[in-house]
Amino acid sequence: MTASVIVPSIPRAHDKMEDSSTPATTPRGGGTSDECVPSSPSSDLSSLASSVILSPLSIGQPRSPLLSTPPEIIHRVLCDSGVDDLTALARAAKTCRELRSFIYDNPDQALWRDIHLQMFDDPKIAGAFPVSSTPVGSGQKKIRDGCGLGTVDGDGDGDGDGIWRDGGNDRHGGGQGRFEKKEIDYKRQVQDREFVQRIFRDWPEERFEELGDHLETIVATLMSLYLDLPASPMTDTSPPPPPTTTTTNSTTSTSTSTTSSYSPASSSSSRSARSLARSNTRNGPILESIIRSEAFKHIYYNLSTKETKPLLRPLRGQPGNPNRRAHREVVHPDLSRLHLLLPPDFCHEDVSHRQHRGYLREVVYNQSNFQPRNDWGPFTPDGKVDWTLLDAIGSVMMANAKDVLAMGEESWRQAVLPLSYGLEPVRGWGFNDLRRPADLPADQVWDWAGVAGPWCGSYAFLDYSDWIALNEPRLVQFRRSMNQLDLARYAEAVGDLMRLVLIVDHDPQPEPESESTSSHHTEDHLPRVTTTLPTSSLLPPIFFRGSSVQQHGGVTYPSQSPASFVRGVVRLTADDPPQVRWTLVIRYGGQDRWRLEGVQVGGRGSKRGFFGIWTDALKEEHSPNGPVWYWKP
Repeated sequence: MTASVIVPSIPRAHDKMEDSSTPATTPRGGGTSDECVPSSPSSDLSSLASSVILSPLSIGQPRSPLLSTPPEIIHRVLCDSGVDDLTALARAAKTCRELRSFIYDNPDQALWRDIHLQMFDDPKIAGAFPVSSTPVGSGQKKIRDGCGLGTVDGDGDGDGDGIWRDGGNDRHGGGQGRFEKKEIDYKRQVQDREFVQRIFRDWPEERFEELGDHLETIVATLMSLYLDLPASPMTDTSPPPPPTTTTTNSTTSTSTSTTSSYSPASSSSSRSARSLARSNTRNGPILESIIRSEAFKHIYYNLSTKETKPLLRPLRGQPGNPNRRAHREVVHPDLSRLHLLLPPDFCHEDVSHRQHRGYLREVVYNQSNFQPRNDWGPFTPDGKVDWTLLDAIGSVMMANAKDVLAMGEESWRQAVLPLSYGLEPVRGWGFNDLRRPADLPADQVWDWAGVAGPWCGSYAFLDYSDWIALNEPRLVQFRRSMNQLDLARYAEAVGDLMRLVLIVDHDPQPEPESESTSSHHTEDHLPRVTTTLPTSSLLPPIFFRGSSVQQHGGVTYPSQSPASFVRGVVRLTADDPPQVRWTLVIRYGGQDRWRLEGVQVGGRGSKRGFFGIWTDALKEEHSPNGPVWYWKP
C-alpha cells in the first residue's frame, strides 16, 4: 500500500476567513487585526485549531502525515501555501508547536526567503545599489572605474548582498569607499509588503484618515519595492513608438498620416504593465498600481507636507504682507521621490490639485531654494539630492509638457516616450556591471552614463515682473501694486523644444590660464565645470561638450538661430545609492550665459532623462531662474 502525504487545505485570498484560529497580529506601524499579516502567534494552546492533519499529538491519535515527511517537503508545502495566502501560514502555525517553530523560529529564514523570491524581485541583484564582482583576497573587492581600480571593503563572498557607501570626505574623486553587509529581514519585509498592498487594495475612502498612522511603514515599504527593481538592460529595448492613425483630407482628396494626439489616458496602465512584464520584474506592477491609486494620491496631497500660516496682519494702507504666505514643511522627502516616478495627473477642476501645482511652482521659481550652499541646484549642502526640490521641478515640467501635447504641438511628440510606459522610463542601467568595456581604447574615456548623442528638452519661465513679485515682494509693495501673484491659476511660459548634441571630451585636463588670458577663452580652451559639493568616487566624472539648437518646427525663435556652445560634466552624487548629476553651461556670443544643474531620475541610462534648474551663469543680482528637462530620444 502506497503511503500518501496529506497537505493542509489552503484557503484562497478571496475566501472569507472567520476561523477563530486566525491570529490577531499587528504589523509594524500599528493597525487593527482585520488588516494584519502573519507574525509569531501566541503559545496559548487553548486557541489552537482542531485540524486533523496538523494538530499536535494526543492520546490515541497518530502523528500528522505532513510532519512525518522530510523537511524539504514541509518547506515546499508551506512555501507554496504562503505565496498563495500568507494568512495560511499563521493558521498552520497555530495548529502545532513543531510547525510554529518551522515557520517562525528558523534563524536563516529560508522559508521566508523563498516566499519573498516567488512574490517579489530579488534584492541581491537590484540595480540601484553598486556591487562588485571580483574577489581580491580576504575581505576586499575591486571595482573598475575607467581610471584605475577603486578598493572596496566587503565580505569577499561575491554574492552581491551589500551596499556601497561612499567614504564621504572625497570631493573630486580619488577617495575610497567601503562595502557594508546589508542583512535582509525577509520575514519582516514580506509581512510589511503584504500589509501595505492590502491597504491600497482594500481600504475604502472612509479609512483614508487612518493612513497617517501607518505613514512610516508605507513609505519605507514602497521605497524598498522601488530600490529592489532590477536594472534595465544596456541594449536598446525602447518600447515601440506610439500608434499612428491615418486621416483623409476631404478638401484636397489626399491622404495624410498623422500621429494620434497624446492624452494622459493614452498612457494606460495596461500598456505600461505589458512593458513591465517584458522587463521581467515583479515589483514594478505592484508599485505602479499603488502610486496610481487614490489612497496614494490622498497621502501625497494631504500628508506629504504640513501647512502653517503666520498670524500677521498687514499694516494700514499696506497692499499685502508677504509674510502671510502659507508655509509648507515637508513631512517625508521619500514621498516626493515616489511621486516623481510617474508623470503627475493634475486635474484642473480639482481645487486641491490646482493649489498643489501652485505650491510646486512656488518651490521651483523661488530663488532662495537655489543658492551657493547647494550649487544653485536641487541638492543639499552635503552633496545629496533634495528630492522635494527635484519632485517640484519634474512635476512642473512634465505637467507643462502634457499641457503642450494636449494643445497638439507636433514638435513635442518626442516627449511622449519619457512620459509613457509607467515605471520603465525610470529604470536605469544600475550598478551591477561597472566593468570598463574591453574593446574601448586606452586613450578614450568610458561613457558610463550614455552622455554622447542627441538629447531633447525644454525649459519654462515666469514673466520677469511676476518673478520679481514672487522673489522681491517688497519692491512690488513699494510700487503700490495691488495684484497678488496666484501661482495656482498661473500658466508659466514654456520654451521651444531644444536639441542638444553632445560628445565626450577625451582631452586631458587643460592647464590653468594666466590672468591676462582668462577673459579671452576660446571654445577649445574653456575651463572645466567644477563643484564645491561632495561627490562620489565610485565612477569618474565625464566631461563633455557640444551644441544646443532649436528643434525643427519651433515658433519662439527663428529656425535659422545659430547653435550655442555647451560644455559640462556628469558625475555621481554623495547619495546612497549614488545618483547621476548633470551640470551644463550654455554659451552665447562668446560668454557663458546659463548654467543648468540637474539629476537624472532613475540613474544612468534612464529614459526619463534629467530635471534641473537653469540660472544665470554669472549670478548677477535679480537674475531669474526656472525649471529645465532633457531626455534622450
